[in-house]
Amino acid sequence: MTRVKIPASIISQINSRGSSFQKLNLYVMLLSKTILTALTLMGSVNAAALKKRIDPGTSTCDTTDNFLWESFSILIGSPYGGPDECDTTYHALEGATDAVSNWQCVEEDGNIRLWFNEIQDAADSINNELEYLFQGISFNCHDD
Repeated sequence: MTRVKIPASIISQINSRGSSFQKLNLYVMLLSKTILTALTLMGSVNAAALKKRIDPGTSTCDTTDNFLWESFSILIGSPYGGPDECDTTYHALEGATDAVSNWQCVEEDGNIRLWFNEIQDAADSINNELEYLFQGISFNCHDD
């Protein structure tokens, strides 16, 4: 529980108007609601500011080494083309490496987000295949 010190001038105003205890509780509840609302709005703004943005025609690639395989998270600055485009991308990567697993392809802010696992040392093949599929976009996936 957090204690809030209320200035004596406010307490004297509340006391001078009668029903001091009820008015004091009401004041504290209103003050708390205002503070909570402000903090909520600030949190929403901060969360929006931290969200990863990507320029059209660019990509980001994060790789995690899991000893026997690597996990990739790729954001592509290209409009999401739906399930058909995801299927085409999956089959191209699977054809290049024969080891795609845990495949996920989703729309993220109008762009394409890929998550998948792959064998070790497949980053160059992934980059080449994605650059072929998404002409004009450079990919920078690396093996951890």
